[in-house]
Amino acid sequence: MKSLITILLSSLFIISCDSNKDFLVLPPLFSDHMVLQQKTLVSFWGKSAPNDNIQIIGSWGETSNVKSDEQGNWELKLSTPKAGGPYKVRINDSKTSIIYKDVLIGEVWLSSGQSNMEMTLSGNNREPVIGSLDAIANSNNSKIRFFNVKEKVSKERISNVEGEWLQANFKNTPNFSAVAYSFAKYLNQVLDIPFGIINSPNDGSVAEAW
Repeated sequence: MKSLITILLSSLFIISCDSNKDFLVLPPLFSDHMVLQQKTLVSFWGKSAPNDNIQIIGSWGETSNVKSDEQGNWELKLSTPKAGGPYKVRINDSKTSIIYKDVLIGEVWLSSGQSNMEMTLSGNNREPVIGSLDAIANSNNSKIRFFNVKEKVSKERISNVEGEWLQANFKNTPNFSAVAYSFAKYLNQVLDIPFGIINSPNDGSVAEAW
């Protein structure tokens, strides 16, 4: 009886794992609080059931559709307006709907490099950042958002990264790149629009990689 229960549970686990392949999923780069580049065609991609119809709707009035391939992979582009928000983005397939909230439209920049870009606003051991305490204390700004890419080594091109979008405030900014945060803060003040930084540095990496 015990072995029969084990077999049944194993079968259910396998079925559950297989069914997950048909779920609509997107990389963590797409989430609540994300910033999308203004006045352009922004790429979205993910996985779903094979040969399924995918639709993305921006609450600013734009819609885009595509059909997933035989492996369930899909990619499409959505037109964005001038800077503003917050908006919502809805992604639908034939069975599922995902809604991202508090989405801003503005400028999105990638920061990358070695240790000088990796150093956070809180500084390193015996390497303080001048003025960092005041900068952190006065960093509350919902229009500045960071996505810190978790380090991952791969010899092949990958379509997925780990991380999360965080708003600038005294709790989050100590872990933001000092250089990238200063850049984002300056341009946010000058342009007066939302600003997103995707931060992907790697201490000790070869310069050719960047």
